[in-house]
Amino acid sequence: MGAKQAKPLERKEHALPELTPQSMPEALRLYYKAKVLPTELLLSYDVFCSPPLLDAEFTCSPAVLVVGEYSVGKTTMINHFLNMEYLSSRTGPEPTTDTFCILSYGPDHCQLPATTMINDLKFPYQGLSRFGQALLNRCFTITCPCPLLRHISIIDTPGILTGERQTKSRPYDYDLVLQYFAEKVDCILFMFDVLKVDMGEEVKRILLNLQAFEEKILIVLNKSDMCDSMTFNRVKGSLTWTLSRILQTVEVPRIYCGTFWDQPMQSLDNRELLEQDTRDLCKELRSLTYSIHVRRLIEVTQRAIHARMFALISNELHARYPPFCFNLLKQRIATCLSEEIYPEVIRRYKLSPTDLPPIPAMQQLLSGGQDGTLPEIEESAVQDLEDFLNIDVPRFLNVIPPEGSIPANYGRLADSTLYAQSEKFDWCAADEAAEKHGWRKEFQKLKPLDGRVGPEQVTAMMEGSGLSRPMLDQIWRLADDDGDDLINEDEYCLIKFLLKRTVEGHSIPDELDHRAKPPRTHVSRHCLELERNRKMAENNPPKSEPFPWRFEHDPRKWDFDRKEDPENIRMREQTKDILRSLRDRLGDGK
Repeated sequence: MGAKQAKPLERKEHALPELTPQSMPEALRLYYKAKVLPTELLLSYDVFCSPPLLDAEFTCSPAVLVVGEYSVGKTTMINHFLNMEYLSSRTGPEPTTDTFCILSYGPDHCQLPATTMINDLKFPYQGLSRFGQALLNRCFTITCPCPLLRHISIIDTPGILTGERQTKSRPYDYDLVLQYFAEKVDCILFMFDVLKVDMGEEVKRILLNLQAFEEKILIVLNKSDMCDSMTFNRVKGSLTWTLSRILQTVEVPRIYCGTFWDQPMQSLDNRELLEQDTRDLCKELRSLTYSIHVRRLIEVTQRAIHARMFALISNELHARYPPFCFNLLKQRIATCLSEEIYPEVIRRYKLSPTDLPPIPAMQQLLSGGQDGTLPEIEESAVQDLEDFLNIDVPRFLNVIPPEGSIPANYGRLADSTLYAQSEKFDWCAADEAAEKHGWRKEFQKLKPLDGRVGPEQVTAMMEGSGLSRPMLDQIWRLADDDGDDLINEDEYCLIKFLLKRTVEGHSIPDELDHRAKPPRTHVSRHCLELERNRKMAENNPPKSEPFPWRFEHDPRKWDFDRKEDPENIRMREQTKDILRSLRDRLGDGK
């Protein structure tokens, strides 16, 4: 019928690497380029779905997108997690962040414009170029020497504005840019302020736009310490009800409540809840280093499934119609898809109707294909897709790095050892360690005044342990039991002992047991010798008295120096009576 001959599928042979947990990201990239990408390019798959995956998307670190209205504390929370302020960060009650800031690791503080970065093949957000120069001028990559950013990158966004300010003050489509980032990142922190939780139409619209990425969204209620318990519960309940209506979810979305800045809590009414939610949120963020491998595999698998479905339907269309008729017979082809082709594909390949793309999607693909036609896909390409789905995907599942093997235990995201169950210890263990490691001599080198030193004299030593500041603060608080910001020799040894235990993997107790605290006044003693003497006393009880009778009195030593003590007087009189009776008996026996 003069049908246009299908273009041959150009396929290259790739030396695919052996699958191991270490090679998984690079291997997944090569398998995608060899078995999935060729079919996507022939089908113009980006017309229906997102553009092909970039090489940098397979090897980049997981990313967190922070979204919310202006002044909810987005930038402050990021600085709190990093334990430092990133370059050009600004905070305040009015809109301060007017740019998209992509934070990544670097040895120095540096700011690079996106106009330059989109030409870097290692930059995973090269697709930003589609939004034009107006956006690129307001998007920057900022590097920080923060260890956390080695494992997780963070994207700070301009606050959501209300009314006409959202459109008139921004020369780019803010909603579309957020959707682009939401598709690329691994987690979305959507923040609300407990003091202004009323949700505007702009916030509702953005939530609806991001509903397709619902599994990535974590709702954060910031500044939760700024109100009392009754107000907090009312605000949280109202936010939960509103979110349930907007997102239309079966389950009520969880809200992580906390106060993410470096100041003490204003209200302690809900302290335990806020601390627990903060720990849970940090745990979710730490798990991204593991879940990113699962997400990438799922994304490539879904693209392979869609490409296979489109390829099967395209080949079935080519078997029934010549390619030049695709644009002329759109209505006829749409009817044919629903009544003939879809049932045939379902029967032949044993598929579910839900696996097939909707009819409008196929019509969109027919209109946007190469040269206005939909090419026929070679059987070898379809076989590559099936091999990837049936053989390669199970193999990838077996080599996913185990959870916890790629830690992000840095900064404020560090796993909290502060409230974990801690193995108990007593002061004897700390005293023995002090004698063994010479900590008492270290203390004397600090030249204590009246036997005490201040925090400025031990700060360098404590920071040398590599522990985070919150942990160091807790260790100092435990050692400085009287709270005078001065420590003596024993308290210094206790600090050294707690630092050593924590570095070795033990947890920091919330409070010290009384047996773990040093004596109030230092007494030079060796705990091991005392323990040995105690055991010897237990194993060798005193010999029994030679008298056939025993005194019926309290077996305590008499204190003759305290004559006014009634107990001493009673015991002395009782003894005199016994001796008098004994003397009388001995006299009668003569």
